[in-house]
Amino acid sequence: MEENFVGRLWALLHRPTLAKTQYRPKRWTAAYGRAERIGFADFRKHMTGVKTLAVSCLRLRKALFIAFDIDARFNERLCVIKGVLEQRGIASAAFAIEGTDAGRGKIVLAFKEPIPQAQAVTLANDILREAQADLFFGASNGDVTVFPNRGKPAGNTVRLFGINPRRGSGELTEAAPSLDGELSDLWYVTPADIGAEAAPEYHLIPGYDGTLQEPYAGNGATVAGDMMRAAWKASSREAFEAWCDGAAQSALSSGAREQLVRADVRHRTWRKVEAQRDALRDGIDHLGSWQPLAHPPEGLKATSPAWKVYVAAANLAVSLKRNPHCFAITYGQWADLSGYTSKSACGKAVIEAEKRGLLIRIDRGDATLGGFPTMIALVGRGETVEQAFQSGYASDEYRKRCEARTVAGKLLRGNRVEHGEIKYAPRIDRVAA
Repeated sequence: MEENFVGRLWALLHRPTLAKTQYRPKRWTAAYGRAERIGFADFRKHMTGVKTLAVSCLRLRKALFIAFDIDARFNERLCVIKGVLEQRGIASAAFAIEGTDAGRGKIVLAFKEPIPQAQAVTLANDILREAQADLFFGASNGDVTVFPNRGKPAGNTVRLFGINPRRGSGELTEAAPSLDGELSDLWYVTPADIGAEAAPEYHLIPGYDGTLQEPYAGNGATVAGDMMRAAWKASSREAFEAWCDGAAQSALSSGAREQLVRADVRHRTWRKVEAQRDALRDGIDHLGSWQPLAHPPEGLKATSPAWKVYVAAANLAVSLKRNPHCFAITYGQWADLSGYTSKSACGKAVIEAEKRGLLIRIDRGDATLGGFPTMIALVGRGETVEQAFQSGYASDEYRKRCEARTVAGKLLRGNRVEHGEIKYAPRIDRVAA
């Protein structure tokens, strides 16, 4: 393979630094090694057939490129995705890779500069949804994989060119056609100037807004929010259950289908929505003139975990018109709204947000089942964390929490602010005045 082509591809992919080696499998499953750092010499060996690498499309929480791995009806779907990219004005930033077997292939979208992982995941899924709306694309049964996903860099590896040790003759056979199907040397590719996302718009939490595609075509990364939306739009619990049954038949991934059919997930989703509906029925606006922060503080990126959990909590407060200086939220709910798959990961982000002065946990809650959820105070525009704490400390909501803990025989566990610094106070044994 020409050295110029290899160097051009390496540059278009923004010089990936992490990859897994793919070995010839003993049976049907592909055998991958551990993720290791690579350089151009390793990539050249991959492109010339000396070794086979699946490169990571992520580096430092940014996406280097987007890839669609298509395992069936590649030529038909290539035409559809090309149309979607043309409508978005970024078709010249993409190229295709023919698969080892007929009907397989990949489509790669190159960026002028790496973009935040979350932004790339949203863009890739939006492109796929628009393509799936075209009947010519055909029903997807897990035969289209999108990179990146919301996982770690080691879990976002994809083989581009090279030898497929699982299929094929062991020779370099994969070509790089343009989206028109003509063989190319990638000189025509003009990386897309996507740009970073603007400051977050504080909007209603999942369930109040957004549309649901029919037939449903979500995946494991979107199913939780989509189930919330469906529950909000459903006229009854039975209607929500019926939607889940239908969506499970057309969901893109086995993970999404598993979530849709699980009775406990359905029950938990419906219970959350009912609790939110109850909060709205009181008709009281506890938000007042408070406004959330428009931008992360200096030294903190918009893609940081601390900012992510702050935005999620602010969205909840704005949506339900709760007192932003004193409202309760469970870590399970916080993880769902923030896009985390585990409460522990969300908890670490909350601790970082507290250190950054974005919020303070005035009652850290109980980890036991049926215990008190965490109660927080959010810092808004034009106020300090100490002002937010004092406002929450003097609120009726905080007084009621103290009274409830007294009745239950449990002491308050919360953090405080003294002289502008957050200090952890493990136990507070008195009711706020």
